[in-house]
Amino acid sequence: MSTSPFIQQVGSVTPGHVVTWVAPGIVQDAGSSASSYISSLGVYGLGGLPFAITNSPTPPPFTGTLSQIGMGISATEGYVAVNSPNNLNGLPFAVKINGVDVLILSATGALTLPTPLPVSSGGTGLSATPGAGQLLIGNGTGYTLANLTAGAGINITNGAGSVTISSATSSGAYSRQTITASAGQTTFSVAYPVGYLQVYINGVLINPGDYVASTGTTVVLNVAASAGDILDFVEYTPGVIGILPQANGGTGVSNASLTPITATGSTTARTLASWTGDVANLLAFGADPTGSTDSTSAFNAFIARALVSGAGFMPAGTYVLTGPLTVDLSAVRQKGAQIYGAGGQSTVLFIANSSTSPALTLEATSGASFYFEFCDFNVSSSCAAPTLAIGRNLGAPSNGASNYPDAANGWKIDGVTVNNASTSTSAIGLSLNGVYNCDIRATVNCAGYGDSLRVNYASFNTFRGSFSDANNAIHFSEYYSFGNVFEAVDLEVVNTCVLIDSSNANRNTFIGGQFVYTNGTGPAVAAINATAGAQNRFIGCNFGGPTVTSGATGLIVYGTTGAVGQEQFGSLAITGPSYFGSSSANAISLVGGATSNAPQIVAYGTDANVDLRLSPQGSGSLWIGAYASGAPTATGYITVKDSTGTVRKLLCA
Repeated sequence: MSTSPFIQQVGSVTPGHVVTWVAPGIVQDAGSSASSYISSLGVYGLGGLPFAITNSPTPPPFTGTLSQIGMGISATEGYVAVNSPNNLNGLPFAVKINGVDVLILSATGALTLPTPLPVSSGGTGLSATPGAGQLLIGNGTGYTLANLTAGAGINITNGAGSVTISSATSSGAYSRQTITASAGQTTFSVAYPVGYLQVYINGVLINPGDYVASTGTTVVLNVAASAGDILDFVEYTPGVIGILPQANGGTGVSNASLTPITATGSTTARTLASWTGDVANLLAFGADPTGSTDSTSAFNAFIARALVSGAGFMPAGTYVLTGPLTVDLSAVRQKGAQIYGAGGQSTVLFIANSSTSPALTLEATSGASFYFEFCDFNVSSSCAAPTLAIGRNLGAPSNGASNYPDAANGWKIDGVTVNNASTSTSAIGLSLNGVYNCDIRATVNCAGYGDSLRVNYASFNTFRGSFSDANNAIHFSEYYSFGNVFEAVDLEVVNTCVLIDSSNANRNTFIGGQFVYTNGTGPAVAAINATAGAQNRFIGCNFGGPTVTSGATGLIVYGTTGAVGQEQFGSLAITGPSYFGSSSANAISLVGGATSNAPQIVAYGTDANVDLRLSPQGSGSLWIGAYASGAPTATGYITVKDSTGTVRKLLCA
């Protein structure tokens, strides 16, 4: 029997018998046959050193070829040792706790855990094999295998056993220019992109506030350099951020303008360039909406593009332009473009114009334009000419239609405001020169001088809006203007509401509206001053004073309130035939008389003989001429009919 401080064998052990524990630290022969693999048992203990239970009486270290199973305890650990597992009859060796395998040594010597080692025991709790670049990421209760996600401007490359993280931003390009300063030098000639320059003096980077670099060609120091100072001007090109994914609000492609995009609710994918090209935007051409810098070049480029695309938008802002400007609408297309702003008081084109030519002329050098639309913006200037002219006026009205070579047909002008701040008598707000069948709704003001609306050559148009603050609100001048209709126009703060001095201004009709004259800058004249024209009608208008000037001609004014509230004509002068009842079989005409000739009331109709009947109302009588007393000598008679139709003869002296 061997003894040990830890284990004691009691009695003899018969080879082949099972050893059992009979008390803590005591083993003995169980008295029964056991596995034939155990021939003898040795228990060895060396004080505090490891001990072993083997099937060999030879004390450690283990030697020989027999199967050996050892258990040991050292000062720092306990262990179970197995030598030559292949001699264990080809069976695996297992360590069990409470009957559950916690460690398995296979017959070939491979060590495995039957279940993943939990986090609480220092394991991961995972059985999956990690993919390339996957990392253990804590999730609050354990671990998750995951790859790193690249953010904006970051590239991540996952490899077998490696993760490479790099910037998606290019480093940019740098170039350096070095200049040795002279005493007191402040200005240096340097080429650079504005906004991308660093300046060093004797190797020290100086604050951008210490110099001015706004031209791209020169740099000016606030404080002069000393003789021999070394100035380094470092020009750089900023890096370009990589592709922004769609999940982060980007397109997910390197060139969005070339990648088709399907708009919400649509069915056809189109490139970004196509989407944005549908409507030209004034700001996209470099226009300044603050009015601080001139936007003439940007405006011209914008108009050129809008005529190609068919539409152009001018965002809210004040755009300073240099006139005179002309827009040839027929240069690209003759039909159907639309130019619009954000509102008559929101989008302002202020045209600086010292010329006697119109500040802005919309023309068609091909001779005609059709169906253009101009909406919701303001055109302002201060010039002794029109602020806005539709069509050219070549200055020779006697040449007739050839003086107005452009023809604007079927246009729509809606919500447009026109201002002319000039105090010249030649100032005009809106001038029409060859305008036909257009719909015009505008607000025009002319600072109390000139004409708010000058109608030189315009027919079959409809007008609405306000034409005010001028010497004349509406002035029919020069060539043919007929068949126009003015609906409820507001004509106020003027000396004359409507001036007609063109003999070719005929059959224009004003319906409703406000006619108030007096603006304080000149003599108040009247609502209507017509020295020429014919059959121009005013129906239901509100006149804030005398309706027409003395001797006015060519007018038919309805709706003026008389002494008894009747509808009646105002002053009416007839120079040519005016027909009444022309839809009946028989009617009358009023014919003016030339010098030394009386005007006439003439019957005409389908009958060969048409009586002319003058019928007083009730018991009223017919008054003809003046009465003179005495008994004239009858020299003849005229034939008339009385109220019963009986023919009578009136003696004539």
